[in-house]
Amino acid sequence: MREKQGPHDSRISQLRAKIVAKRVASQIKGQRDTEPCDGSLWSLARGVLRSEQPGRYGAWIAALEAQERAGGRLVLRAPSAFHASYVATHLLPDLLAACRVVDAGIDEVLVLS
Repeated sequence: MREKQGPHDSRISQLRAKIVAKRVASQIKGQRDTEPCDGSLWSLARGVLRSEQPGRYGAWIAALEAQERAGGRLVLRAPSAFHASYVATHLLPDLLAACRVVDAGIDEVLVLS
């Protein structure tokens, strides 16, 4: 029997479907992602965010670097305190959702400067 999905699970399913559709469309057009992917959790989550929110990705997300992962927590480093504050205030739900698309075991994302 299948478990009932909550709103967060539904959002993750929607993100996965959109990512697959965009990748298929870009392959049909002969386009490729220009940013390399090393297969890490953050690298894959960045790909999700880049495909979903290219403007926000370029302005706020591209500069974030993975600092560490401990259990279900991913710690990201921002280039400044202002950058970290903005991302934590405005983009944290999107960062968490993208990380959970890649690894459902992620339950917290911290952004530090």
